[in-house]
Amino acid sequence: MSKNILFIAYYFPPDSSSGAFRPLHFARHLHNMGTNVSVLTAREQDYLSGHSKDEKLFQTIPKQVAIFRSRVYRPKELLIHFRNWLRCTFRQAGIIGNSSDNTMSSQVEKRDSFFQKIKDFITDFLSIPDTNVGWLPSALNKGLCIIRERHIDVIYATGGPWTCLLIGAILKKFTGKPLILDFRDPWVTNPYFLLRSPIIQSFETLLERKVIKIADHVIANTEELRQNFLQRYPELGDNMVTTIPNGFDEYIDMPLTKNKRLTFTHAGSLYFSRNPRFLLQAIVNLVDNKIIPKGDLRFVFLGSFHIEDPLLAPLLKHPTLQDIVELLPQVSYQEAVAYQSRSDVLLLIQPDFPLQVPRKLYEYLAFRKPILGITDAHGATATIIRDNQLGLVVENRTSELEQSLQIIYGQWKKGTLDADVRNLEKYEKFTNKHLTRELLNISDIIVNKRFS
Repeated sequence: MSKNILFIAYYFPPDSSSGAFRPLHFARHLHNMGTNVSVLTAREQDYLSGHSKDEKLFQTIPKQVAIFRSRVYRPKELLIHFRNWLRCTFRQAGIIGNSSDNTMSSQVEKRDSFFQKIKDFITDFLSIPDTNVGWLPSALNKGLCIIRERHIDVIYATGGPWTCLLIGAILKKFTGKPLILDFRDPWVTNPYFLLRSPIIQSFETLLERKVIKIADHVIANTEELRQNFLQRYPELGDNMVTTIPNGFDEYIDMPLTKNKRLTFTHAGSLYFSRNPRFLLQAIVNLVDNKIIPKGDLRFVFLGSFHIEDPLLAPLLKHPTLQDIVELLPQVSYQEAVAYQSRSDVLLLIQPDFPLQVPRKLYEYLAFRKPILGITDAHGATATIIRDNQLGLVVENRTSELEQSLQIIYGQWKKGTLDADVRNLEKYEKFTNKHLTRELLNISDIIVNKRFS
């Protein structure tokens, strides 16, 4: 008998952001394995401005996968509208004037500063656990209808946004249906979480504990995150937490021609601590010291830079780098694939996130090319690269990057650069089809346990 599963996934096509692809691949392969999949997601018209979309992704979803959408309310936007209405009302009533008097201006500034602090606190409070919490009311209502009408056997909620996990936990409380929580990233152990106020951190830590306690099974997308859960929640037990990493769908054909220059490619934007400055400095040092000829190197960066580092911009203008480094804007998926397939080495910059593995790493696996991972030596990303012999791992320090580049260059000159990545067997466990079987196995176990 076919199983009926409900996905709670805020990110889902036409959304084309990173978080949309894991539930997309799971939904497609589960359908192919005989499972009836229903997806509850956000309305397209409620996406925030600038949200990445790709209508072509709909072509990859089987028609039998039922997609339901519900409204997202935006508490922050409602607050801003209320503030503007309040100011307008006060001005019309003469409570706030337009005087240019310095004393009056000072008083207004102090009042605005006071109101700003109140607004910031309320905005933060209304963003617990994230800015998409306004989806929760309509998603609960729609979710209850789907569970009843489509005879759902199991609920799968993927986060972030963490609102999805809250929705899943509440639906389980209302219906008694078994719940699988999928953490694509850490929640309260995420470096970004430390930017939240202490009060918000305490509240969200409590929320994470609550939803995990309600869940029948927890999925972590790295082994490091799984161990972190078991350490913080020893009551879970080994059999209640499973590691299912991200993956890739199918191998990409490689061109047979060899590059005249050793070519590295980084696909995607760089931001926060993903700073290439130390790598660029290592290139300058190697070339200026005549260790590697300038004409033998090429580095391609696809996507924008959003890095607050005053030393980066001047370095990018360094004369040595002008014929080596290519900075290109974001390109289409097909163009990005072409650049990566023509590369010798795929570049990954992921420091300061020891529990996380970027989806980019799994996308790179489809090319079967060596990866240079600039990341924490003992983090989750480094573990996958090392344990599966996918390339080199190096800390984000200039001296170590120089050594790694010399090693890669030497292998390239000898024609042995791809010797460790030719074995296809190591990649099979990262295919989305294989990973979906693991999810299906978990759902079978918790559903059968409920009826045993």
